Amino acid sequence: MQRILVVGGAGVVGSHLVDRLLAEGNEVVAIDDLSRGSFANLAHLRRSPRFAFMEHDVAIPYRASVDALFHLAVPSTRMACAPDPVKAMLTCVLGTMHALEVATLNGAPLVLATATERWGDGVRCAESLAVDYATTRGTEVRIVRLPSAYGPRMAPDGDHLVTSLVLQALRGEDLTPRARLDRRVRLAYVDDAVETLLRTMSSVQHTPAVVAPSVEVSVLDLAHLVAEAAGLVGIEVTDTSLEGPPSMPLSASPTIADALPASIVLGLVPSVDLPEGIARTVSWFAKRAMRASGVFERGAVASRIAKDEQRRAG
Repeated sequence: MQRILVVGGAGVVGSHLVDRLLAEGNEVVAIDDLSRGSFANLAHLRRSPRFAFMEHDVAIPYRASVDALFHLAVPSTRMACAPDPVKAMLTCVLGTMHALEVATLNGAPLVLATATERWGDGVRCAESLAVDYATTRGTEVRIVRLPSAYGPRMAPDGDHLVTSLVLQALRGEDLTPRARLDRRVRLAYVDDAVETLLRTMSSVQHTPAVVAPSVEVSVLDLAHLVAEAAGLVGIEVTDTSLEGPPSMPLSASPTIADALPASIVLGLVPSVDLPEGIARTVSWFAKRAMRASGVFERGAVASRIAKDEQRRAG
């Protein structure tokens, strides 16, 4: 059993990573300042004897005795950085330095997760700092760049393209994505993001950066998938001709010099296809809304929830 630190453990990817690490028999400590993550994502673990949570701003130094670290608290998208670019920069640089210090003091490997969007100078500084620690201090560092992750436990704030479409569909509204309908986006289901992080940690390969597997889809096709998963018929999808949400960068393939796809380095391809991933996401949001209102309705979404419950029980 290893003692593993997950920095940014209350986010959508971080909380699923915590679940996987615990399921594999590890002891896990999660750190998060809850500025973007939510303790609700970890509440089901509050009685676990192998799990501990600390609310903490990673820009402030901390110490921990651990065998490995996952650092997922690097603001890397326009959505994460634009509200306060100065704080985002400090979090990127100081947060990464403090995680690297903990890794170095413990002789522990560290996986640094950033986004493929890599918006702003802070994320570039964070990656450079990690490489410098590896070069000058011998810290074992790996870098993973995540496409826009989606799936259960996403924040219900509508900032993410998938979230905004799902919320509109569950309200029975026409779908109005904040992006051109012909725009193509890349999405990574949360399970594939987690699998990439875990395999990168255990891999003997040492590469500049690994990009998690993703699927590419047009905004129009994504909207239709959301409508289908929500059981909606005859819903109109309107092109608002506005820029897309900051968390959804334009589709672009990384160059070999920039980063290597997980399909090449780790033999990973998406394990959950987009229709299934969207259906699971819609089901999670619908179940959350039903529990909040105390109302459980019949229909396509309720049927999907029942199937998900049966799958987990089986």
